[in-house]
Amino acid sequence: MVGDLKAKRLYIFYSEPSKMKLVFLTRNYPTTICGVGDHTQHLVQQMRQRGVEVSVICFADQKATLLQDDNVFPVVQKWNANGVHTVVDVVKQIEPDWIIVQYVPHAFNAKGLPFATILLYNALTRLKVPILTVFHEVKIRPERQLKTQLLSFFQEQIAFQLSKMSSKVVTSIDFYADYLKDFALKMTVIPISSNILPIEVSDKVKQNLKEKYEITQDAQVICTFGDRDISSYIAAFDKLKSDFPRLIWLICGKNSTPSVILNSRDYIRYVGKMSAENIYRHLALGDVFFMPDDINADGEGGTSNKSGSLACAYSLGIPIVGTKGDLNNCLLKDGKNIILTDIMDTDALYKALKSSLNSKALVLELGRNARQLYNNHLRWEAVAEKFLTIMGQVHPVSEELDIVSEFEKSH
Repeated sequence: MVGDLKAKRLYIFYSEPSKMKLVFLTRNYPTTICGVGDHTQHLVQQMRQRGVEVSVICFADQKATLLQDDNVFPVVQKWNANGVHTVVDVVKQIEPDWIIVQYVPHAFNAKGLPFATILLYNALTRLKVPILTVFHEVKIRPERQLKTQLLSFFQEQIAFQLSKMSSKVVTSIDFYADYLKDFALKMTVIPISSNILPIEVSDKVKQNLKEKYEITQDAQVICTFGDRDISSYIAAFDKLKSDFPRLIWLICGKNSTPSVILNSRDYIRYVGKMSAENIYRHLALGDVFFMPDDINADGEGGTSNKSGSLACAYSLGIPIVGTKGDLNNCLLKDGKNIILTDIMDTDALYKALKSSLNSKALVLELGRNARQLYNNHLRWEAVAEKFLTIMGQVHPVSEELDIVSEFEKSH
């Protein structure tokens, strides 16, 4: 495969020497459906807009990328010594200033043990190519079973070695940063932005959608997005319905809730899968965004800024009710820019949802602070600038977008 890259080499050799050169290494890249691949593409687009010359190395099954971008190299057949050699060969051609590794253990190895990555880092160190490692995940949680304990241990050891050899380390939440803080030379927490980008939604579009789903003008609309089973929260919504007779629960996107549950309440509207633009149009109908993230009896899990769905919720500028757990990170200020509650406690969830609809002062504060958090930390422009600053490419802060919250527009 590398021998087929001669045409691409010409582009690389004749590029302007003053430009910063970056290489991303990622398992997947669009058009393959993958959150990390999408994250990579958004960063690539933003950095190119800032004059950076960016190339992407990904796995060989991403053939659709060949039609989209001459600087995407889908050349890695398998993540082993040969795969490492292939990556190093392309890196030698490009001579980048940095290589950014989008690291997820199971992405590079089906068993979640990508030992070959250590070989790659050793080779890049000899080439004196600085590495920025983005830990989208570090390791699985060690459970009671010996198998998962061993897997977690070895994933941790790999992550520690990669951290030591990285010039910079980025992760999305404090929970992961705590794993690596004793080994990483330089650690920065940068939250994940959303693949569902904000768009303008006219009053006419909103009205048409409300008519389609039989949502009255005075209805209180709670939106949920993500592939989750919402069966456990029905009791809380039933209580809420008694306080807000015109309550609507709008559930968007793929959802794993049994259809018998989705059809059991007249206040539920399930809209199913659709394009990102249409998802945003539907979410723009909401007065509140409900984020029922996974949580176990030990409090493990919860809402965090590793979620693109959460970033989308913040872009709406409306109150968010999320899940209290050990993944909650410092950007999430309970009662300020989000309400965090025990979603498995029916009464606690009911009270959190009720306050997000009932208290005008709280609603205004939550919406205003949500918009501020999105503008300052979650827009792709802001995320890309943080990455470039880490690598010594200081760019002026981009002009903040005037994303008026949906609540402010309607009030």
